Amino acid sequence: MTSKEPQYDNFVDLESNYPHYNVGFDNRAVRIGFRNKVLGVVCVQLLITIGVCALFMQDQRMNDLMNGPHKNALYILATISMFVSMCIIICNKKYRYQVPHNYGMLLLFTLSMAYTIGLVCTQYKTNLVILAAGATLTVSTGLIIYAITTKRDFTMMGGALGSALLILMFMGIIQFFLNDSVYNFVYSGLGAFIFSLYLIYDVQLISSGNHKNELSPDDYLYGALSIYLDIINLFLYILQLFNSKD
Repeated sequence: MTSKEPQYDNFVDLESNYPHYNVGFDNRAVRIGFRNKVLGVVCVQLLITIGVCALFMQDQRMNDLMNGPHKNALYILATISMFVSMCIIICNKKYRYQVPHNYGMLLLFTLSMAYTIGLVCTQYKTNLVILAAGATLTVSTGLIIYAITTKRDFTMMGGALGSALLILMFMGIIQFFLNDSVYNFVYSGLGAFIFSLYLIYDVQLISSGNHKNELSPDDYLYGALSIYLDIINLFLYILQLFNSKD
């Protein structure tokens, strides 16, 4: 996360990937193109996730497989694959910058995440899942538009958001031992609010404007990964919120 020119270390040909970079990445047209590329990748990830979830919820054979005797083993395998692929994307330059390796690793992460989300969705009523998905789409669209159009800079809130996330994680541990509907409602609402702020924060990192912090042009995969996770977490907390009310 920097406003300086990125170092590519021979992994990416800067001019071939960003032919207008010679006019400066601060150029609004270049920054808008970068933002649209990131959001385009996120849309593909979400479509894959929706497709996998719909398949698992509507196909009885897949539902039986996911909730059968190998349920725990498959879930653990998908979770490990998700975290390993995410760590590789973040830490390994080859799988973060070099095409097609980076897209292949992102696809593995997305499929692993989609499997875990699909398993979660099968535990809820179909109407609740559809309602939560619609609410997430509406809220996310509004937040993305707000993040792009507002003059307020949310990129300086990284420390505050990190602290809020730690508090949320601590509350999640308490929720594991405390089965209380009121607490679950408050916890879910707080989680949805925090990841709404995270979505604004991450969208502004890839957007044009007078922002203190921004992502460098080679970090489009990192930007897509962050925004995708924000939307997925927002969906999960909204789903819990609706379920606690139900």
